[in-house]
Amino acid sequence: MTDPKKLFEEIYSETKEAAYRYITAKCFDLDDIDDIYQSTFINVYDALVKRKDPVADNEAFVILIAKRTLAKYYPLAKRLRGQISLSRQDDEEDDIDLPDDIDIEDDLANKALMERINEQLKKKPVLTQKIIFMYYYRGMTIPQIAETMELGESSVKRHIYKTIEDLRRLYRKENEL
Repeated sequence: MTDPKKLFEEIYSETKEAAYRYITAKCFDLDDIDDIYQSTFINVYDALVKRKDPVADNEAFVILIAKRTLAKYYPLAKRLRGQISLSRQDDEEDDIDLPDDIDIEDDLANKALMERINEQLKKKPVLTQKIIFMYYYRGMTIPQIAETMELGESSVKRHIYKTIEDLRRLYRKENEL
């Protein structure tokens, strides 16, 4: 029997991006993605330890476990509601050493701008929020997003460009006042 730890490391390196894309596409709250991702791979390891025969298709194995992890993570009522939020917890405010040359006013202005952007994104449909998250936060390409979300590339582009244009229009309007 193969060492579960080595097998896990092999499966993880081979499937981590596919699993992250799947979980991102199927989750209801963007703040849950990392928790679900971590739980999925804990479950993968546990399954490998218990498993007697080899895994035929690593990606299918991990996606199946991700699907089950999502089902356990979200009770049926929450899955039916399908609510999502782009709010970010500011966990990084613990004890941060700031460089002397940082301009705190610019930093506060940027933070305020990001908060306004996030507020506007919360008003967008769930699909648009996921696409923006994958594109800007995960660095995925338009073809990767289209494949993950099972959409056409033109649809993904339309969501991104329309959202950017809406944010620019809002920003211009605020600066004119």
